[in-house]
Amino acid sequence: CKPGYIYCLCQTNDGRIWLGTDIGVIILSSTDFFTSDACLRLDFADEFGETPLLTQTVNALCQTNTGDIWIGTKERGVYVLNAEASQIKAHYTIDNSAMPNMNVLSLAYEEQQGIMFIGTSEGLVSYSQNGGGEGLMADEQSSATEMDEGTMQRWKLS
Repeated sequence: CKPGYIYCLCQTNDGRIWLGTDIGVIILSSTDFFTSDACLRLDFADEFGETPLLTQTVNALCQTNTGDIWIGTKERGVYVLNAEASQIKAHYTIDNSAMPNMNVLSLAYEEQQGIMFIGTSEGLVSYSQNGGGEGLMADEQSSATEMDEGTMQRWKLS
């Protein structure tokens, strides 16, 4: 449980520290992480039967007010875990969403409207369970992508 690089970190509502590393997600299982080397790894399969959260570079982590944990990867888009971190609820890619590419650099959650902003190396997208987004100009080349549990919109800053 020794990554070469740590790219991001997030403290979840239960007090645990999550690390986004070059070897996937690492959860520090002890609040005394200066003297303990105990860590947890997320060893469950995605829709392809692979375990990306053990192998993919993780650039961004963010928890929503419902407890879901969003994980932005360098090559596989965004994974959303349930609040218990026991299963992958969703996996957003260029094939099933408005994401311009799979290289996620940042995640930011706007709590009042429940919008997750996803920064990629080729642009910004927002995800809302309620649909739509406000305050930015919609990219004229891309319409909103309606999904089972919300809407994802590609944006451009002007």
